[in-house]
Amino acid sequence: DFEETIIGQKKIKTLQIQNNNDICVQFTILPAQSFSLVKGKKANPFTCSPTTTILQPHSFINVDITFAPEQEKNFSLQFPIDIKYNTQAYYITVKGSGSQMKLVFDPPTLEFPIITPYSEPIEKEFVLMNPTEYPISVCATQFDYQLLYELLQSQRNSQLSRVDSSF
Repeated sequence: DFEETIIGQKKIKTLQIQNNNDICVQFTILPAQSFSLVKGKKANPFTCSPTTTILQPHSFINVDITFAPEQEKNFSLQFPIDIKYNTQAYYITVKGSGSQMKLVFDPPTLEFPIITPYSEPIEKEFVLMNPTEYPISVCATQFDYQLLYELLQSQRNSQLSRVDSSF
């Protein structure tokens, strides 16, 4: 269970597969599939690595399963495991949900009247709310003087390095 994962981020969980037999086992983990009755092409947010291997007798391998959602919804899929010379079906069942980070403005829009030069400034207040459980940083880069200073410094340094390299 990958639980809730923010869209644009990913979670990786490791699964250990063991071979307790006296012979090698060759297997392939196929792409995750939906086990619901609804068919159709859907985005698959789950991947695994490695997908094919030969497991030596009395050994194990770690398989990384990655969940990287691109939609805000619940996912529940299965990775079929194809074991050579074995007709029994094996599956790795995975689930997780994608969560979108959101901000809510109250009121949703601000309307300002027409102003003329030299008139008094007009101010409007609004509330910015985060309805999610995740912290969100908000910044207005046009008012961030530290960021502007760092940007100007990096531009100045790159110009100086180009001048130095021309000599």
